[in-house]
Amino acid sequence: KELESLQGRYQEFQRTAEQSLQTKYQQLVTPVTQKIQKAIDAVAVENGYTHVLNTDAGAGTAVLLLYATKESNITDLVFKKLGITPPVPGQDQAAQPAKATTPAPAPKK
Repeated sequence: KELESLQGRYQEFQRTAEQSLQTKYQQLVTPVTQKIQKAIDAVAVENGYTHVLNTDAGAGTAVLLLYATKESNITDLVFKKLGITPPVPGQDQAAQPAKATTPAPAPKK
């Protein structure tokens, strides 16, 4: 019983330590990543870029979109194509049932 108790306490300590480590990591990394993202956004705007991609995120990783203009966001068009009313920013979508709409015409190229 004593060994089982020690093992249980050890496992709980290990879980708590992992959670604390993850929390501390986020506290330290989040400000740095936010600072980097602000710099990327500023450089993109200053130089007139519409998209910034990270194509070197490491072997076997996908290309990451680091910046895109608001005008290039096609989310609402995709919602409309699927017959879904796009969500309104700031509204609680869980309380709102999705309304079907007629699909929007394909954008002209």
